[in-house]
Amino acid sequence: MSDVLDKHDVVVVGGGLGGVAAGLAAARRGLSVALVEKGPYLGGLATMGLIAIYLPICDGYGRQVVGGLAEELLHLSIKYGPGEVPKPWQDPDATVEERAKARFRVTFNPASFVLALDEVVLDAGITLYLETPAVEPIVEGRRLQGVRLACREGYRDLLAETVIDATGDAQIAYLAGAECVEGTNWLSTWFYAAGEEGLKLRRLGYGCGKWDQPRDLLGVTSQQMTSYHIESRKLIRNWYLQDGNGSYPAILPTMPQLRTIRRIAGVSAMEPESSYEDVVGRIGDWRKPAPVSEVPFSSLVTREFDNLYVIGRCMAASGDAWEIMRVIPSVVLTGEIAGTAASLSSSIEQLDLASLQKHLRDTGALLD
Repeated sequence: MSDVLDKHDVVVVGGGLGGVAAGLAAARRGLSVALVEKGPYLGGLATMGLIAIYLPICDGYGRQVVGGLAEELLHLSIKYGPGEVPKPWQDPDATVEERAKARFRVTFNPASFVLALDEVVLDAGITLYLETPAVEPIVEGRRLQGVRLACREGYRDLLAETVIDATGDAQIAYLAGAECVEGTNWLSTWFYAAGEEGLKLRRLGYGCGKWDQPRDLLGVTSQQMTSYHIESRKLIRNWYLQDGNGSYPAILPTMPQLRTIRRIAGVSAMEPESSYEDVVGRIGDWRKPAPVSEVPFSSLVTREFDNLYVIGRCMAASGDAWEIMRVIPSVVLTGEIAGTAASLSSSIEQLDLASLQKHLRDTGALLD
């Protein structure tokens, strides 16, 4: 065993928006929380990946379906930079018909969002570890005792009563031995270009006006991750040489835009547009107006471990549900659920579901 760095009620691995939400939910309920991020910034794909659109928290028919931290972080994303909530969603008296014409979403500046995330996390009393990879879980039977970190001073063990995997690829769950499912990805990249129009966010690759890019890319090995980085930057280089028209790359993503890398099998996998007895959240389809999908508690936990939650784009969601659950509002929603659950019990088996549902409603969750 390595030297013990510290012990907390909750350790969240992954400082993307799901991890931030998990940490905030637990810390605001009085738990000691450590948030571990391998990169220099919080926000994950939203900031380091330059995915600068906070996708809708409504159903496309003029009804808000996600509240709580998902709504709070939407407003936080534009606290220190440009961006505006659509007017029908600013007006408390707006009709459903008026709101149906504009989805409840914002475009933000990633750098500004980083500054706001630092502030909200530290104000909540969360212990933050940046530039600190979690290299393996510490497993004892059906419980994780914590995670081993590759600190600057050497390997250190960060112990916890509850571990929340917010890595985006179920890395902690996978290394612990939980059953996982791999996904495929298309090649795309977002970056900022500078030119006569000033600084402009540009998108290249599959689904961004181009449909001839690979769609079967994996991201579960170091070589696969490296290849994705190189190929996505090749897209930018080719854009500059062929279509730049005087513009040039100014800010590149530092995180590969892999969307569905790996997820847990879970106790059960969420299906789109489905209802569940153990519902702990509701989410709309960010792509189009569509019926609301319920999020079951059983999709955030594994069969193998009693104190491990897996959230965001690596929760158990099958088929089209994985597409729905891989974006910002969904990962924040599941992070809040996991952090709240951790505050109620350090044992998933002993957690009272009705109590969790009540506490989520009390903090703005829209479960009905």
